[in-house]
Amino acid sequence: MSAGAFLQALTRLFCVSEGAHAVLPVFAASLIAGILLGWLEAGGFLRFGWMVLAAILVARVQMLRLSRRKRIALIWAALAMAGMSLGTLALARVDRMAATTVARYDGCNVLIHGTVKSVFPAQNPQELVVEADEVSWCGTNRRATGAVRIRPAQGYEETWVTWDVREGDLVWARVRLELAGRPMNPGEPDYRMILLQQGVHALGRAENDSIGFAGRNSSRPLLLLAGAAWRRMSESAARILEPPERDLLVGMILGDSRNVDPQTLEAFRRSGAAHLLAASGMHVGLVSGLCAAGVRMMGGSRRFAEVAAIVVGGMYAVTAGLRASVVRAWLMLFVAVAARARRRKADPLHVLIMSAVPQLLINPLLLWNAGFQMSYLAVGALIHVVPRTNQAMSRRPSGPFARLVQLLVVSGAVQMATWPVVANMTGQVCMISPFANLAALPLASCAITAGVVGFAIDILSPQVGCFIITGAGAVLRILIAFLKWVSSPAFAAIGCRQLKSVEVIGYYGAVLIMCRLARDGFARFRAGRRVARIVRGRPGFATVLVIAILAALFAWPRPLEVVFLSVGQGDAAVLSTPQGHTILIDVGTERAGERYVLPYLKRSGKTAADAVILTHEHADHIGGLGSLVGGVRVGAVIVPEGMDPARIGPALFELKRVSGGNPLLVPLSYGDRVWAGSVCLEVANPLLSKEDQVESGQSSDLPTASMGPASSPPFPSRDPNEFSLVLKVTCGELAMLLCADAGRRFEQEVLRRAGPSGEGLPGAQVLKVGHHGSSGSASAQFLEAVGPEVAVVSVGRNSYGHPAEDTVERLARSGANLLRTDLVGAVRVVWHSRLRRMIVSDMRSQWTRAAMFRKLKTLGQIKADRQE
Repeated sequence: MSAGAFLQALTRLFCVSEGAHAVLPVFAASLIAGILLGWLEAGGFLRFGWMVLAAILVARVQMLRLSRRKRIALIWAALAMAGMSLGTLALARVDRMAATTVARYDGCNVLIHGTVKSVFPAQNPQELVVEADEVSWCGTNRRATGAVRIRPAQGYEETWVTWDVREGDLVWARVRLELAGRPMNPGEPDYRMILLQQGVHALGRAENDSIGFAGRNSSRPLLLLAGAAWRRMSESAARILEPPERDLLVGMILGDSRNVDPQTLEAFRRSGAAHLLAASGMHVGLVSGLCAAGVRMMGGSRRFAEVAAIVVGGMYAVTAGLRASVVRAWLMLFVAVAARARRRKADPLHVLIMSAVPQLLINPLLLWNAGFQMSYLAVGALIHVVPRTNQAMSRRPSGPFARLVQLLVVSGAVQMATWPVVANMTGQVCMISPFANLAALPLASCAITAGVVGFAIDILSPQVGCFIITGAGAVLRILIAFLKWVSSPAFAAIGCRQLKSVEVIGYYGAVLIMCRLARDGFARFRAGRRVARIVRGRPGFATVLVIAILAALFAWPRPLEVVFLSVGQGDAAVLSTPQGHTILIDVGTERAGERYVLPYLKRSGKTAADAVILTHEHADHIGGLGSLVGGVRVGAVIVPEGMDPARIGPALFELKRVSGGNPLLVPLSYGDRVWAGSVCLEVANPLLSKEDQVESGQSSDLPTASMGPASSPPFPSRDPNEFSLVLKVTCGELAMLLCADAGRRFEQEVLRRAGPSGEGLPGAQVLKVGHHGSSGSASAQFLEAVGPEVAVVSVGRNSYGHPAEDTVERLARSGANLLRTDLVGAVRVVWHSRLRRMIVSDMRSQWTRAAMFRKLKTLGQIKADRQE
């Protein structure tokens, strides 16, 4: 087939006129459904569907009843089945990489031979991405797939690379491979999947003389050209501009914001202009448009200018790292030019779908990529809104105000289409985005255009190029100042909890229905007539339906939820009561509070904590208190009797300063109770002297007002672990015993007080094992007395030997389901009072859904299986 015939067939299939058939939309929807089926590993459904379709076809042919309408129905069914089959096969191809991926060598010291894909930064690199060709391990050489992201080990940042490394270099690297982190707490991103979308399968650390140069790979000219262009651009920017304009200009042109300073990044995010930092269709349009304009100015034909725009746009896409949004824009440009070459009118929706289909077939994991989602949602919104705003403008006299309103409507439509993805990714919704982009978009376009032209001219005339790039830097200074100003108010961006999949699907379903009704006047009339008929003809039915829906949403009681977060070596739990109270029980270390506890609260939409219970003064339990400052309002801080308030004094002072009030400091001891709605928290430790116990046994609701700090004299000689707060949480028939760091002394005292009769033993379905599972916790007698169904050990990497092997053996013999946060991630316990049902879950269910990694067996696992 000649090139002209191929181009003609392509445009006939994909570049159709308005109102044409729905082949492409149906095929694309089926492809997405097939990828989701592959993710669910439901390929048997498709085989069954093909069998049913074939049986129907054979039966119809044999009985000579294949009418035209039925033939059309079978064709549509076959098209849908073909799309789903291709989607399933695409994801199965990703799963099959598990047999050859470099990730199989997790935990092994290997020698990798491969090609450098990217270098960051260009000078004094601190990260290399090497596409592996061969892996040497234990004297054997094997072919491998996937890239490895290599960074220097601590202390070797200046000496780990000994030559001017460039993209396309053939290298060998002696590194210890490891896998990226998995999501250990609800809502955390899966870094393994994020890197896999970029082709990176494993991570490595390098030291001196562990990476060597083996030659140049001339078989990848585009990679070499892209690397040279990026390096030249970075050098020119470093010579002419100063931070932050230098890093911002290169970042905006190439879509790489890793060097942009945090304050500027935050201003872009809060103002809703963060999309300007990601290479997208605007960037491709500017670069390709400049190229086409330059060709035309030099006397080239229109056809040659379009071809040059496609070539230069493709080179820019490679330089920008082949990001999903850039590839989408380049494919749309290619299809549009192909349609114009054949003198056919391209349907924008079909052009958009045409760019999505090959991307998903090549890399089906892009379906979960936030950049891919936002890119297509934004363009889809533009395709729907812009023609209608243009029609509205054509019916009325146009003016500056009308144009301003049109821009606001278009910008608002894009935000409506993308805000669920943005909210789930950043945890906030930008309220000023449509207004901020009115000025940010022209300024960014001017800076990017001047930057691209300046970098191109700088090669031939450094003086002229320097002048133009300096002008781009001045525009960027204005842009930065403007975005910092508009993002400074508190209402510029509001926090948003992470949306559930059902909520996102429901939102986009409602948006599609609204778009359908807005586009089709007859459908809008018909839907309104049906609703009016139901309301007028059956008012009782409509009223009962509305009441039933509201009752299902609000009347059904919420469950009790306790989440034991995975915070490394430390403790942190979040208790949410049916009445809406939130109680934090320990907050981990300072790093854990910033990295795990506060982000989880934000993702869950919890902006206030009725109480923060600090079981004792060790840093792995109270260190994260300071991270709550400014992020969560705290009503009360509960501590054990005798704890020195000075250990948490600075954090309490900051909480008071930020909230404008004085959080109530409440000391508790044995027998005290705190009620949070229907949930009771009873203190089972610390055990005080008999004189102190006379005044104990207080019972109170959660404090709602500040009453000033309590003065509790500290006990000078005591073990903080054994004096830590042990809480028995009860809600209806559910009981949970949270032992903090209490160990042998507490357990022996509990058994002694119960006596031979066993009265008062703290029976519980859920036991949070004391002191991270040390050898002094969870004795056999104590486990027999408590009788837990589930035992949770909050533990991380440590040098103490936690959890102790004998403790793990005792827990296994007790029959309890042992869940360690370092092995299963966060543990979530949900109690439905009305159903009298307890549901326990952890993060393993999410890990087993990760493509390729769910099929991966590392060499260590294979060796262990053989030994068993």
